[in-house]
Amino acid sequence: MYREFFEIDIEQAEEERKMLIKEFHEAAAANSHTASEALVRMGRQRERREKKDAGIHAENAGSGNREEEKELKKEAEEKTAAVRKYLLDEKTGLFVSGEEKQINYASQVWLILAGAVSVEEGSAMLDKLDELKPEKGMVSPYMNHHYVEALLMCGKKDQAMDYMKYYWGGMINHGADTFWELYNPENPAESPYGSSIVNSYCHAWSCTPTYLLRKYFN
Repeated sequence: MYREFFEIDIEQAEEERKMLIKEFHEAAAANSHTASEALVRMGRQRERREKKDAGIHAENAGSGNREEEKELKKEAEEKTAAVRKYLLDEKTGLFVSGEEKQINYASQVWLILAGAVSVEEGSAMLDKLDELKPEKGMVSPYMNHHYVEALLMCGKKDQAMDYMKYYWGGMINHGADTFWELYNPENPAESPYGSSIVNSYCHAWSCTPTYLLRKYFN
């Protein structure tokens, strides 16, 4: 399926995969009693932890919790003011990063999602990004997810849908039936590990359109 990206003997890799699965099942069968007991213990531990957490939340629902809420709100306001004062570039209307005042997608997206700007400001920032096409782009579905959610938070629903079709649809067009850890439409073989064979091609953090579609699209 992804043969053009790999430098590996696919048949050999498949044989190794089957052997690993066989060894796993043999080990599981040999230790099934121990594994079952461990699962039961884990379930009981989680149940006790959930009950403890529920009690703590109920206890904290009084005046002490309200004081903490006020403090956190004040801290958020101070940090938002500092971000806007020191990182918001007046000339471009975008947040900048580092001594070189780099403009990138991540800085805008994180601060839009954090509520540091209004919906109108965030919408203008995303339009500006689309216009500038910063050199520091996005190559992970993880970052692209947050970009799409920022679009949705700023009322750009059609644009968000088009982008999901472009980005995640691009993987499907390459033959993917699960979503990848990393995908650069301009270089599908890109890898942070030195070889694309080390990339994950079934990555849980990359399947977030299933969440976005359920939350924002009926």
